[in-house]
Amino acid sequence: MTLYQKLAQHYDSLFPVSDKKISWIQKALELRKSDKVLDLGCGTGSYVVSFAERGHEAYGIDSDYGMIDKAIKTIEKRNLNKAHVAVGDILEQYPFESTYNGIMCIGNTLPHLQSVDEVANSLELAKNHLSDDGVLIIQTVNYDLNGIENKTFPTLTAKEGRVRFNRHYSPKSEIKVNFHTELEIDQANCDNNDTEVYHSTIELLCLRKHNLEKILLDLDFRNIDFYCGFTDKLWDYDGSGTVAIAKK
Repeated sequence: MTLYQKLAQHYDSLFPVSDKKISWIQKALELRKSDKVLDLGCGTGSYVVSFAERGHEAYGIDSDYGMIDKAIKTIEKRNLNKAHVAVGDILEQYPFESTYNGIMCIGNTLPHLQSVDEVANSLELAKNHLSDDGVLIIQTVNYDLNGIENKTFPTLTAKEGRVRFNRHYSPKSEIKVNFHTELEIDQANCDNNDTEVYHSTIELLCLRKHNLEKILLDLDFRNIDFYCGFTDKLWDYDGSGTVAIAKK
């Protein structure tokens, strides 16, 4: 089993969704109760579930079958008729034929693409699925942060510390970093208290603010604003994240 297959089992515990964050995104997307929202790179569907529970028609796609399988089980367990997820690629035609009042691509999804051109193609596709005056939200790590190419992120823990997720970057090139991840799971029921350890290394694109801003301007998005995170604090070079909001 790979790290990401195992991670799907613990994802919601390691990356919990807060009502405060959902409310901020809901306001930024200017969503009314009956509006449709799409989550690109939805993972285990936690945001899809949260928006559906708030009365929105919520959709999500992710390329990872394990994540989508977990999302489907959650949706079925909660009997959410307004939540819909499917395996899909953010560079290809979406599995749902629809337009959306709001589209979100968060969780540092875009840097998993291979180039700035691929990011532009992905966002052009998203724009084509936005309704008139629809809003797009993007969130990434702040790749303008000094020393980002050697950054070690805080360890995430779950289940009283028995599950630990470690992440750090190392330099790859001027436009890419290596993303090293380690998932540790203590086996509480084992007599010898063994720990399962999974490792993964992938390349990520250093998608900087000026790259993202140029793409959005070239695609004729308007009212483009940048923030440090899911707060009203405006973006700066020392912030940990980059959140862009743009209107079609």
